[in-house]
Amino acid sequence: MTEGDCPKLDESGIPLLKDVRCVINDAIRLLPLTKYLADEIEFTKINGRVLHLLNVPVLPLAIRALIHFWDPDYRCFTFEDVDMVPTIEEYGVLTEFPEDIHKVYFHQKIEDTIEELAKLLGIQQMSLYREKNNYRGLRWKRLEELLIAKKSNPCAKLEVYRILALGIFGLILCPSTAGIVSVEAANLFIEYEKTKINPSAEILAETFLTLNHCKKTGKGSMRCCVPLLFIWM
Repeated sequence: MTEGDCPKLDESGIPLLKDVRCVINDAIRLLPLTKYLADEIEFTKINGRVLHLLNVPVLPLAIRALIHFWDPDYRCFTFEDVDMVPTIEEYGVLTEFPEDIHKVYFHQKIEDTIEELAKLLGIQQMSLYREKNNYRGLRWKRLEELLIAKKSNPCAKLEVYRILALGIFGLILCPSTAGIVSVEAANLFIEYEKTKINPSAEILAETFLTLNHCKKTGKGSMRCCVPLLFIWM
């Protein structure tokens, strides 16, 4: 790295924002699938108010401007003498997941996640839906095809709900690579399905980690729930 390649620093020694991207495009892929839900009210009672996140008109420039005020040491937004930060309670109100926001989420093993997911979604061969190296996650395009195939089967109503909810967990609430539902996001979804542990704390933690990374490096992708952060603004 030459001197010209080094990131410029602000007064506190933190790199200035150079290339920060918002991962929000997958909402466009999920929104048309909501028409296959038998009952949106029932879906919301099970999964909270997550459908509205698909319609949030996020302004990337506003998010980028907000990152300028993030203090990675204190983990809050600092506006001169005023400090502000999203809280679990605020995220809980915005999502309205139906369970206690203070229960603790425990991460499962990867193989346990895949097996549990196969049972919940009624999938016989999970290998058809996994990425080539089996560890990057699940291909949403294949899961989308599965949802559409099940939509006309009245007995598969809950599986349709679960596939769409998995897509929202993996592409909106805890996004990774575009078009991929990460194993970590699938793990969070399964834990919610099995124990109804409210995922607000995990979603908020991912937001803090992403803000810290982008502010400290001056670049990167906002791999967190950007629509939820935008609403909080």
